[in-house]
Amino acid sequence: MKPESPFFAHCRGVLEKSDLFSELDAPSLQAMLEIYRRETWPRGGYLPPRQTSVLFTVVISGRLELTRCNPETGRQATLFTLSAGDAFDVITLIDGQEHYIEPVALEPLEIITAPIKMVRKWVQTHAAFNRTLLPYLGRQMRALENLSSSLALYDTFTRLSLLILRQATPPPELYEEEQIQTPLINTLSDEAMARMIGSVRVVVNRHIQKLTSLGMISTSRGQLVVSDLEKLRHYCDHLLEG
Repeated sequence: MKPESPFFAHCRGVLEKSDLFSELDAPSLQAMLEIYRRETWPRGGYLPPRQTSVLFTVVISGRLELTRCNPETGRQATLFTLSAGDAFDVITLIDGQEHYIEPVALEPLEIITAPIKMVRKWVQTHAAFNRTLLPYLGRQMRALENLSSSLALYDTFTRLSLLILRQATPPPELYEEEQIQTPLINTLSDEAMARMIGSVRVVVNRHIQKLTSLGMISTSRGQLVVSDLEKLRHYCDHLLEG
């Protein structure tokens, strides 16, 4: 991407605020952006296989779902839901092996991509990026740990309640807010949330109705809002204890 591009400043602004690129100084960030190219994808679009094997991708706007699919049953499970500033495939960047995931745009998507071999060489010469890469990878590993333990230990209602709680819990300074919108799952379909907890749409819909009747969440015009964060937190604690 050329510095004179009308999208250059916008992309740089997103990366400056991201966990993965925030420690890069301005010259390094500009040099990195110059090896990337911008792409857009419509909602529901599946990014091609090359996206995970030969390209390193950074989300600029929109949400991107990374799933695995059982080819025999067609059943899908969500591994990650990425938003602005997130990147994939970090695993392939590190070990050089192909990663079998299916990226799909949950909403109109803006991304930047670069050959993963070029990014790997670039990483080797920029210590500031490595300081943020390892914590970022650690957060992804922890998310997978939470997913695997939830699938093994809890029923679907508990998994959905925990998903909403984890997405809705705001920074401490915002705890006084009465209503908290869930940042990653807000506006997602019941089917998309079902993939995130290893279930199906009809089950998630039933559980959402129950949480709504208990006064913990509300839904309107495709928006999912936590109406009583403390009640949801205590309810999840009760579910985990039970």
